[in-house]
Amino acid sequence: MSARQLLEILRRLSKKAAQRMNASSNSAPKSRDSHHRHHDIVLEVQNSTTEAVFNFKAFAISENQKPKGYDAAMYYTPEASIQNTQLIVSQVGANTNWKMCVDTSLHAEATAHVRWGAECQTYDMSMKATTAYLSGSKPELKAKVQWNRISEYMAEIGKRIERYIPGVAFLYGFSQENERNPEQEVSATVVAAWTDSVEVKIKLPEYTVYNKAVSFPVLWDSHWTYHNMTNSTLY
Repeated sequence: MSARQLLEILRRLSKKAAQRMNASSNSAPKSRDSHHRHHDIVLEVQNSTTEAVFNFKAFAISENQKPKGYDAAMYYTPEASIQNTQLIVSQVGANTNWKMCVDTSLHAEATAHVRWGAECQTYDMSMKATTAYLSGSKPELKAKVQWNRISEYMAEIGKRIERYIPGVAFLYGFSQENERNPEQEVSATVVAAWTDSVEVKIKLPEYTVYNKAVSFPVLWDSHWTYHNMTNSTLY
């Protein structure tokens, strides 16, 4: 489904929802329950500009008639063979300037830059993925996550995962190299070594784990089942 088709469907749903809400409000008595009066939920889907894919707002009206919630808008700006999108999520409410900005680009490589916090300036991290399949070489996938500033909570979770990975990697036949890698980066490389296995290397700040023959039993079993079904007679 294209973005325009999706937008049209969202418009229709929004229009029907608005009609039902109006009909319900007209038939309801003027005196409403205080709980419902203080927590009216408003959902809005609209096309803000010609470049925008959609704009989505979800917020509640508080007792003092001030909205609280989130406003999200996505923009799509294709340039030649490059596809760029931007997602901006803003917190709605008094005395708040929290935003999250996500910029993505799809060309020879897929990239995403995520910034969040006060006016999208407090924290930021980026992700990149590339594929290569040159003549005479093996198909290869590379992915990398880098960060400049992240919250203390995210940093603590990352450290716990980093301590947990060596034990799990050992159980799955991975080897470990105690080499120092970039402190604010995690990268992975996957190479199709054979038809039923791949080479995997994951670099974390404190060490590197790798396995030159990670098998795919599910794919292997599927191939075996298909091969036997196509060479058998069904009654």
